[in-house]
Amino acid sequence: METLAFTVAPANPHLAGPPVLHGAPLTEAGLVVYAVHGRGQGPHFMIEQADRVNLPGVAWVAPRADADTWYPQSFLAPI
Repeated sequence: METLAFTVAPANPHLAGPPVLHGAPLTEAGLVVYAVHGRGQGPHFMIEQADRVNLPGVAWVAPRADADTWYPQSFLAPI
């Protein structure tokens, strides 16, 4: 019988805290927007954008990247 070896991925640091919820309650929303912030920003930047768009009936989910960056290295780092 063949045995498969699996490696366990390290814990995802981006899941350490809950996302910021904004707008309509998720159970009542006609649309859910998963709004991902840019480097050096945070979820509240995305909430500001949601307020500018001002769409009724939309739930906004804004996660926070660990250390406000989704990638731990520079985009110039080798793959």
